[in-house]
Amino acid sequence: MPPVIPDSGARRVAIVTDDAGRLARIASPLIEAILGRGHHVRVFAQRSADGSTAAWLAGRGIDTLPIGVDPETSNPLTDRAVLKLLTKALADYEAHALLALGDRAHLQAARAASRARIARAVLLVDTLADLELKHGDKPGWLSRYSLRTSLAGASSILFSDNQDRRDADLAGIIPPAVATAELPGLGIDLAANPVLPLPPTAPGLTFAMLAALDRRNGIGAYLEAARIVRGEMPSASFVLAGAEGRGPSAFPLRHLEAFQAAVRYIPSPFDFADVLGAAHVVVAPLTYGGAPYELLQGLAAGRPIITTATPGARLAVDERINGCLVPPSDPEALAQAIRSFFAHPELLPFEARASRLKAERRFDVRGVIPQVLAALHLGTASGAT
Repeated sequence: MPPVIPDSGARRVAIVTDDAGRLARIASPLIEAILGRGHHVRVFAQRSADGSTAAWLAGRGIDTLPIGVDPETSNPLTDRAVLKLLTKALADYEAHALLALGDRAHLQAARAASRARIARAVLLVDTLADLELKHGDKPGWLSRYSLRTSLAGASSILFSDNQDRRDADLAGIIPPAVATAELPGLGIDLAANPVLPLPPTAPGLTFAMLAALDRRNGIGAYLEAARIVRGEMPSASFVLAGAEGRGPSAFPLRHLEAFQAAVRYIPSPFDFADVLGAAHVVVAPLTYGGAPYELLQGLAAGRPIITTATPGARLAVDERINGCLVPPSDPEALAQAIRSFFAHPELLPFEARASRLKAERRFDVRGVIPQVLAALHLGTASGAT
C-alpha cells in the first residue's frame, strides 16, 4: 500500500538538477503528479533546458532558473558563490519542498535548503558519487564532518540500492535526523514505453548501448568487447547511441574512429524506440552503478540486459533469467557475456519477457511516485480537482 499523505494547501516545489534538458524524459510522470495535486514547480538547473524540453516545461507553467555556473569548468559542490546564488533563489521562491536529482546536485542542494529554511528536502541518490563518496570509503574526520553537516539540510535521502545506503551509513555521513530508504530512481512509465517485438535472429544478433559518451558509462569496455566479438563472429552487430560527453569524464568522439569497423555510432538526437526495436540485447557496462533511464527503457521494451554488478544496476538483472552481470571495466568478461547469447539464442524470448516483468514489478512509475510524494509531504492541495 502506498503511504497516505494528508491534504494540504498548495506547495511550491523546487527541483534542483544538473541538467534540466532530461527532465521531460525522466521526471515527467512525477512532475505531472505534483502539478495534478495542485502544487507548483520551479526548476533550478546547472544546465538549462532547450528545444522540446523547454517547451514542455513552459507549457506547464514551469520556470527554469539557471544556477549560474558552467558544470564543466567549476565545482558547484564547493563554489560558495553558487551556493549563495542558489540559496537566494530558493528563498525568493519561498519553496516548501525541494527534490535534488541528477549528477553533482545533491550536496549543494542540501546546503542551500538548510540556509533557505526549506521544510522538506529530498535527495534522490543514484550512486554514492552523488555524495562525493566511493564504495568502501572511510573518510577522515574533516571530510566526514563536512559531508554530515551538508546532509543535515536534507530531510530524506532515497538511495537506488540498499548497498549504497549501508555504505553511506558505515561511512558515518548520514545525520541521525535524516531518514533513508531504497527507491529505484524515478521509475519508468510503462504505458509510454511498451514492449517491442524482438527482431529476427538471422543473420545475427544486435547489441545496443544507449548512453552519453562518458567514460563512467563504460564506453571503453563496450567498444573493446565489441571489437573482440566481431573478430570472432562477423554476424554480430553493435550499436552505440548517445550524445557527446561533457566535462572531464567525457569519452572523445574522435576515439570512436578506431572502432568504427566494429561499432556503429548513432549521435543524438535519435529515436529510442527505433534503436531498441532493432536490438536483441541492451548493454550497460556502467563503472559507477546506478540505474540510468536508458537501462530501464531496455527492460520496459523487453530486452535482455547485460550490465555490471554494481549497486543500482545489479537490481535490473536476475542472473541468466533476464540477462547477466559482469565486473565493471572488464572488456573480456563483457565479451564472454555477449558470446553467451550466441550460444543460446532460443532463450531470448524468455529473457525478454522476464525483463518486462522485472520492469513491471520493480520499476513501474506508479509504485515509485507515491513514495517520492510522501517523502516531500505532498498531499492534494485544498481545492485541487
